[in-house]
Amino acid sequence: MQSHTGVKKIIFNGKRTDKLYNAKHRAIQATAIDQTKTTTDLVDIYPTAKRLENNTIEDVHIKGFNGFGIYLEHVDNVTIKGSDILYKKNMVISDIGYTGIAGYSANNVDIRNVTVKDLWPGETVGSAKQSYGIAFSHRKVNPADIEGKGLDVAASQAVLPPSNTIMVYGNVVANNPTWEGIDTHSGQNVSFINNIILNTRFPIIVGGLDYDSGKLSAYPPKNITISNNRISRESDYTSYGIDPNKNIITERGIAVNGTQFTDLDKNMMGFLENLEIKDNYINNVKASLNTRGGIGIHVTKNATIESNKIENSNINGIVFMSSNKQTKIIGNEINNVSPNATFPEAGIGVRGSHNNGNDSNDYTTKPLTMENTLIDTSNTYKNVGIEFFMGKGGYNLLSSASSRISPASLLSDSTDWSLYETTDLMQDERDFLLWERDGQELPPP
Repeated sequence: MQSHTGVKKIIFNGKRTDKLYNAKHRAIQATAIDQTKTTTDLVDIYPTAKRLENNTIEDVHIKGFNGFGIYLEHVDNVTIKGSDILYKKNMVISDIGYTGIAGYSANNVDIRNVTVKDLWPGETVGSAKQSYGIAFSHRKVNPADIEGKGLDVAASQAVLPPSNTIMVYGNVVANNPTWEGIDTHSGQNVSFINNIILNTRFPIIVGGLDYDSGKLSAYPPKNITISNNRISRESDYTSYGIDPNKNIITERGIAVNGTQFTDLDKNMMGFLENLEIKDNYINNVKASLNTRGGIGIHVTKNATIESNKIENSNINGIVFMSSNKQTKIIGNEINNVSPNATFPEAGIGVRGSHNNGNDSNDYTTKPLTMENTLIDTSNTYKNVGIEFFMGKGGYNLLSSASSRISPASLLSDSTDWSLYETTDLMQDERDFLLWERDGQELPPP
């Protein structure tokens, strides 16, 4: 596509038969960037390249592509929408090898009333097959690729900006057995609202990007809204014509992560600032690790988790990993949390350290505070085992409406840290937990 152009009511049939991953096999591409060049080659081009702008894609059917249904890069003001508001049948992207809709360094994108389904097999990354329903990110500069070329990694990455101002509203994402339904890596001002996610391993994920083969992560997301989404609601399978697949296990519901650092200069911790998770319905999360559950947060500042309903979750309804600051948990309904052989179940589980009201992680004797850090008494629990569980992590200080909650009065988690050296955790999760095992979690900023 070029600027100021649209596509409407066209069927794109990629006719794939081999069910392989091929990134260049795409139905629609809107980008000002030469796709034959490597990311390293593009570092000098990005700042001066003219961005595409003002594109519309409406009521198209896309099927049978090994890479992307729709690929956006270096674009502004894109609308992707279907006219069937109720059942999302007029715009359907299906049988895709990697990603239904992807945006890299994309700004002001609005996606509505689209069905994205049947994503397979994905790109092999380590032991994982990674595929996405709808995802927004930016190109990642691999330090190994520019080693010896006289380029600064942090400066090079800075010219490849994250996606900004994204609305994903009223869509259906289904049948992604290996990876993520709706996702942003490092996105800013991103809203995921009124979406339905079915038969998906990781329904909604927010995080930064890993670098140096997963040894560090950087560029945290910022200003994220996740509201009124439904994950694995039984009646939605019938409403949207999706067959329940018992072989696809949903291992977490909504997982939101900051990063180890704000950027590759490693100067500051990468808190995800300003997060709202509100009015979502989350069902049937079969977590096998104590860092997962219906809703999980990690390295956030000023997060509000409010009025969500979580049912039939393993281990945790809501889980705190490490370094969540000034968090508010208000008016959530958590029903039916089940244990596994290793970890006790909890309505709300605090499984990491440094969850408190401070502005940063602090290893000095500076007193911890409770400012704006609250687990409100309006949360309700039914069949959850322990309503509130705090593990062995240190520097946690939360409050309720009537008392201060600290580790001294709560159970301790007998975590076997060797699990995290072999388990199928996302790399950044594993690294954070191993640091915590060693008593250092994150270097102070």
